[in-house]
Amino acid sequence: MKKSVKATVCVMAAATAITAIPMVSAQAADEKVTVNFWHSMGGDNEKILQSVVDTYNASQDKIEVVPEYQGNYYDSIAKVQTAIGAGNGPDILQTGSGQISILAKYFGIPYYVTGIPDEDKMYGKDIVIEERDPAQVLSYRGIPNTIPEVKGIYPSFDIVPPHLISGVVTDKGVYVPYLLNDYFKGEVKDFY
Repeated sequence: MKKSVKATVCVMAAATAITAIPMVSAQAADEKVTVNFWHSMGGDNEKILQSVVDTYNASQDKIEVVPEYQGNYYDSIAKVQTAIGAGNGPDILQTGSGQISILAKYFGIPYYVTGIPDEDKMYGKDIVIEERDPAQVLSYRGIPNTIPEVKGIYPSFDIVPPHLISGVVTDKGVYVPYLLNDYFKGEVKDFY
């Protein structure tokens, strides 16, 4: 049975995803690995994100995820471009999901999403996609990036088919998308 995910560690309604950036330095097998996770979630969403990360970090002692707010989506993209150019980008970056998953598949790069599965969202048709203000994609920092006659739409997220996803990272571990129902075996923490 297919399972949809409120993707991203936090705004689960704004399904974004993460792409691993291969900059984690080699560490001895017995050392705790620190994973820097850059994101663009502020306010209540950042609080939920921190709660999920805290739960994951407390669940094991081999990896510590350190979330770091990088400003809005555009700011975080600009920062990661600069950081990668300097050779010190994050280990994980919150990004758009659909287009990134296709590129990852094409180039043979594993693609993981993060989030807490929704038990009541069994299929893509069960997900209501929020529409954001189109003005947010027609300008940047108040400066129009198109002529006034251009109209736009801004869905808050897209839905990634399971065959493009290597794994779903949750507070209880990593699940293959086709076996995401296994998340509900045992205790499930309520994050919202």
